[in-house]
Amino acid sequence: MLALHARQLARHSANHRVPELIDRHPDNRDFLAAIVSLADQLTTKAEPDDHSWLHGQIGNILARHGKLHEDLLPLSTRQSP
Repeated sequence: MLALHARQLARHSANHRVPELIDRHPDNRDFLAAIVSLADQLTTKAEPDDHSWLHGQIGNILARHGKLHEDLLPLSTRQSP
C-alpha cells in the first residue's frame, strides 16, 4: 500500500492537474487521452494494490469537475439500459 504521504501527493497532483487539463483540452476525446496519461503516470509510481484507490480518487475529482460522464467511462463500467 502507498504510504499516507504518497497517497496525499498523488491526490494533490490529480486535484491540481485536472482543472489544467480541462482548460487545455476542451474536446472530450482529447481530455480523455490526457486523463488516461495522468492516471498512467500516477499508477506507474504506485504499488499494484493502490491502483484501484488511485483510479477512484481520479473518478471523484472528475465528478467534482463535472467530467465524469457516461461517454467517458470504459464500456465495462457503464450501466446497461
